[in-house]
Amino acid sequence: MESIKGSGRREQVETKTLNLSGVSEVRNPLPPRVLGALAADMLAALTPPRVPLDKKLYLTLKEASEYAGLHQSYIRRLITSQKLKALVAAGYRIKRADLERL
Repeated sequence: MESIKGSGRREQVETKTLNLSGVSEVRNPLPPRVLGALAADMLAALTPPRVPLDKKLYLTLKEASEYAGLHQSYIRRLITSQKLKALVAAGYRIKRADLERL
């Protein structure tokens, strides 16, 4: 028995100890590749689905580069020369419609 103090009163709580002296090794019944596949499936189920680039209204610099097939430095140069409009919010946000007009 162990005494626990909380909120001004004492309570008696029974504690138990788990004895694993007879257990030599804990084995995992699943092979690592199966566990990896299960972990990947669980992660995929928890992450929201990606929106396709052609459905997004605003693209990051990297996404705009992938979408237009242009190098990121070229798109950045278009933005700095004001030939392409972009919002500055944690990097550039480029309107997909403006990128299509190029």
